[in-house]
Amino acid sequence: MVEFRSLVKVLLVNDAGEVLLLRRSPTDVRRPGQWDMPGGNIDPGEDFLAALVRETQEEAGITIAPADLHHIYGTTKFVDNINITWNFFVTKVQGHPKVTLSFEHDDLQWTSPEKALQKIEYDLHKIVLGYALEHGLL
Repeated sequence: MVEFRSLVKVLLVNDAGEVLLLRRSPTDVRRPGQWDMPGGNIDPGEDFLAALVRETQEEAGITIAPADLHHIYGTTKFVDNINITWNFFVTKVQGHPKVTLSFEHDDLQWTSPEKALQKIEYDLHKIVLGYALEHGLL
């Protein structure tokens, strides 16, 4: 039987044009030690924006407003017999907000989108970041 899952991710962009990357914990089941952006699974009954606000608060301690989130990319893929739908958003934040990491991550960086492209290993995230850069969405 195929499992269905929906995920949301956000590119947080500060006043300097840098994006926030979070490094996944070395004990993470999927992609340990890889650089990622805030976000995660949508809980049953939760909408996309509420999930992204919750995930960003949980993973980075940053509060974002649903009205400021702009959808930039969506795709669906089969991964390990799971039908996963990803939706990516972008939002701007003031200055360099204080980041409070959850247990899911062990490091963070505010970095240029170009450097973030070099750090990110996951193909889909590279595609989305490249798309955002190419289309002036950051």
